[in-house]
Amino acid sequence: MNSNRRCWVWQYANRVENKAYCNLCSENENNEFCCNGGSTGSLGRHLATIHNIQPLSNNSKSKRDASRHEIDNPEMFCASTSTSTQSTSESQVTDNNHRQPRKRRRTYANRKNDDFCNSEETELIHQALAKMIAMNQMPISFCSSAGFEQFMNIVKPNYKICKEEAIKKRLKSLKLSIQDIIQRDLKSANNIACTSDCWSSLSQDNYITVTAHMINDEWCPKSYTLTTHKMEESHTASNLAYQLENTFEKWEIDQKVITVVTDNAKNVLNAIQMLSNVSETNDLTCAAHTVQLALTVQLQNRPWQKI
Repeated sequence: MNSNRRCWVWQYANRVENKAYCNLCSENENNEFCCNGGSTGSLGRHLATIHNIQPLSNNSKSKRDASRHEIDNPEMFCASTSTSTQSTSESQVTDNNHRQPRKRRRTYANRKNDDFCNSEETELIHQALAKMIAMNQMPISFCSSAGFEQFMNIVKPNYKICKEEAIKKRLKSLKLSIQDIIQRDLKSANNIACTSDCWSSLSQDNYITVTAHMINDEWCPKSYTLTTHKMEESHTASNLAYQLENTFEKWEIDQKVITVVTDNAKNVLNAIQMLSNVSETNDLTCAAHTVQLALTVQLQNRPWQKI
C-alpha cells in the first residue's frame, strides 16, 4: 500500500479499496479504474492519454530533489516561492486551455461501431458468398434469404446484404478466373480424352455436356466440365458433331482430343464418326451403359421367377 502510494499516479487520484478515482475528471465522466493488488496501469494510461500527464523523468526527479533541498533551506525556499507560484498558475491555465477531449472507454454498447464493415470487407464477403454459391450449387436467391440475413446480423451486423444482380456479376468474374486456370492446365496436356452425353428434359428441352480428362505432369488425373448448355437444335448426328467441334475449338484442344467416350445411342455414335481431328472414333462407348442395355434386353426376352 505504501509503495503504491509513492507511485506518481496517486498525485492525481484517490484509492478506495480496489478502485481508483481520477481527481482531474468531473463526476459526470467515467473516472473509475480498477487497481486490484495496487496495480496502476489503467490509471496511468488514462492520465497519459486523456490528461497528457506523463511519469516523472530523471530530470523531473532531480528537480523534485532540488525542491526538497529548498524546503530544507528556508532562505532558498523563500526566494523561489514567488517564481514557482507564478509558473504553477500559468501551467495550470495552459493545461486547462489545452485539455484534450475525453476518450470514451470501450463498452458493450458501442461494440457495433467496432464491427463496422468497410468497403474492403464487404467486397471480400461478396466474393466469398459467390464462391460458396458456385461450389455448393446453391440458388442465387440464397443471398437475399431471411436465414442468411439473420446469420449476417450476428456475424457482421453492419454488413449490407448483396443483391442478386451483384452476385451474378461476381459469379461471372469467378467463372473467368476459373476458366483461365482450366485453360492453362489443358494447354500443358499432350493428350486429352473427353466424355459426352445429351438428354432431353421433362419440358423436351435438349441439352449436351462435355467433360475433358487428362493426366498432368505430376501424374494426377484431372477432369473439367467444359460445357453444359441447352441445344436449340434436335439431337441429330450432324448437330451433335457441330457442338463437340465448337466446344473443342473454344477451349483450344481440337488438336489434342484423342477419343470421345459416349453411350450407345446411334445418333451419338454417328456424330463421333464425323469428327475429323479425333484419332479414335470406332465404338469406344461406356461399358456400364453397354452392360445395362444387355441386361435390359435379356430380362425382357426371358421370363424370370422371383427368388
